[in-house]
Amino acid sequence: DENRDMFAIRGVPIHTAPGSGGSPPAVSTPARRVLIVDDEPVFAKALVREQGRRLQLPKDRFKIAANAEEALGVYTGVVAGGAIFACVITDMEMPTTDGGLSLYRNLRRAGYLGPVVFLSSNPDYGTKVKALQDARVRFFSKPPDHDRIESCLREMLSGTGGPGR
Repeated sequence: DENRDMFAIRGVPIHTAPGSGGSPPAVSTPARRVLIVDDEPVFAKALVREQGRRLQLPKDRFKIAANAEEALGVYTGVVAGGAIFACVITDMEMPTTDGGLSLYRNLRRAGYLGPVVFLSSNPDYGTKVKALQDARVRFFSKPPDHDRIESCLREMLSGTGGPGR
């Protein structure tokens, strides 16, 4: 279609929606999903809405879990269905577990090798995340800088942010 602008991020084709008038390009990544884990459903849904709009991804490409236990169940179910998670975005502090770090360890044990993005309003957690010494991990403060998260997600959804499962 001549109305489509073709872009590429590190060799992965990305398309602008027809008639978008120069909107940011949509990410073209079949079957790759983003798992968002946060005990505040309003925050999680707002993150899906904002990043879905920016990346031109349908809501069904995002899965939301309210805590670590639910996230592990969602991960297991989606992977069993043949889909891949491009990344996991998790809150550091959740009431039912010791938070995002516990989820991170459990996802790695379950075989997830992809990127994990930690979010927290407590900057001390940034130090804990750095201590993991894992190149597939990112930390962002809350409230999130949507431009930085968008850039991070583009990299991860394009397949250049590390292996996903």
